[in-house]
Amino acid sequence: MASFLIIQSGSHSGQRLALDENVVTTLGRNSDNLIRLEAPFVSLYEGVIRYHNNQFVLIDLGSEVPVLVRGMPLEPGAAYVLQPQDLFEIGSYVFRFQTLGFTMPTTTIVPKASFETQPGLGVVMARQSFSARRFFDERRSFLQDNDLDGLLQAHYQPDAVLLGPGFGVSGLPALRDKLTAALTGLQFKRLDNFTQAENSIFFEATYNSSVGETSQFEAWVLRDNKIAYDFVGLKIASD
Repeated sequence: MASFLIIQSGSHSGQRLALDENVVTTLGRNSDNLIRLEAPFVSLYEGVIRYHNNQFVLIDLGSEVPVLVRGMPLEPGAAYVLQPQDLFEIGSYVFRFQTLGFTMPTTTIVPKASFETQPGLGVVMARQSFSARRFFDERRSFLQDNDLDGLLQAHYQPDAVLLGPGFGVSGLPALRDKLTAALTGLQFKRLDNFTQAENSIFFEATYNSSVGETSQFEAWVLRDNKIAYDFVGLKIASD
């Protein structure tokens, strides 16, 4: 079935923006979002829409501008299952989610080959190119849905290596076992630092856990836009 967003505000009211089951759709003001909202009052990264368990879910990334569904703010990080005819708002932008039982003409709804500004509403559909921050947000979305298998398939090379204090494993089955143990009981709180270079990403994040706040440090070395080496460390945050 074809699913899409219908713009409900501005001069482009009625225009359709396709949703792809194989692509995590990011929304926000920054230029690397798949749907870029060109307004100063919109945060750089507002939310993501992804396909999980045969349905599209909308996740608020916890910015200063909340994502509203039917006029009510979403809980940051919680996955909301989109239903046909659902309205959601980001600032002054209003979208309606719709699903049809047949494929809509792709010439009217697929992302263009390059950025295309839509005057009036200020929405930009961007081509699907690699973005380090979108890669990180996709990871958060997978983990929020407890979809570790989906994360490994989408983000890791089959021969990926995971290294940390006192351990090292390789291959997706071993990574799954290790990550399952490492991530149990962790709840994302905030991103403290994010740095990228050619074929590598480094970040620091704070999590709530059973022993209090913990800070995670992680570095990814990428091959063909997937993680080949994952270096991770976790420590108890000092008072």
